[in-house]
Amino acid sequence: MSRPTAARIMANLALTPQNAKEAQIFRWLERYLKGSSHQMLAKLLRFSTASDVLLPDHSIAVHTEVMAPVAICPKAYTCFRRLILPRNFQSYSQMRNNLDLYLRDCNIWDLND
Repeated sequence: MSRPTAARIMANLALTPQNAKEAQIFRWLERYLKGSSHQMLAKLLRFSTASDVLLPDHSIAVHTEVMAPVAICPKAYTCFRRLILPRNFQSYSQMRNNLDLYLRDCNIWDLND
């Protein structure tokens, strides 16, 4: 077990872009992680895995999906350690603002077991 850092979380992400837009979203995610505080990294980890510590040999699968413009938000399947990000983010700042908004308030998290 180890404290979440951007580098440790990125090393535990399992993501394979299927197209240029997904590659862009994944680059933005890495940029987001590098710029996030330890508190926000712990929240992202808790959101994605239901734990705020990294476990060895337990990757987090990252996927994207197109979401309705009024319902753009990250989703997680904690039992499967799966993070789903909207594919239709238009900019890094939109993604950063969206993730910050949802990660700050666990009462609005969209989690599925």
